[in-house]
Amino acid sequence: MTGASAARLGETVEETRGTIRHLEERLGVGQVVPQETRDGIPTLWVPRDRVETALRCLKNEIPRPYRMLYDLTAIDERERVHRAGQPAGEFTVVYHLLSHDRNADIRVKTSLREDDPVVSSLSLIHI
Repeated sequence: MTGASAARLGETVEETRGTIRHLEERLGVGQVVPQETRDGIPTLWVPRDRVETALRCLKNEIPRPYRMLYDLTAIDERERVHRAGQPAGEFTVVYHLLSHDRNADIRVKTSLREDDPVVSSLSLIHI
């Protein structure tokens, strides 16, 4: 993420890096993979079995947390041609979070296989 896009979003590049470091410490090495995006919103890939932990961490464990689930959607990736840097899978679930304290957004993505397109409910963590 560039400095300009971080400033536009209301947080510093170092704050975003700190959030990613915290998630890496919580989830384990190699479990958080940043994705470059055109809109500059920090976007992180996490394994399906680590989504709940990642979102709980972003909501409750970091300074100036992301308390609002702004959007939850899924993408059918079966026809996608350009997938550079994205995990293999036929579907992507996207959690778009908002921090009022940071005046910033973050996305968490996870990949699902067509033969097992299931992800845990997050209703128990009240995002």
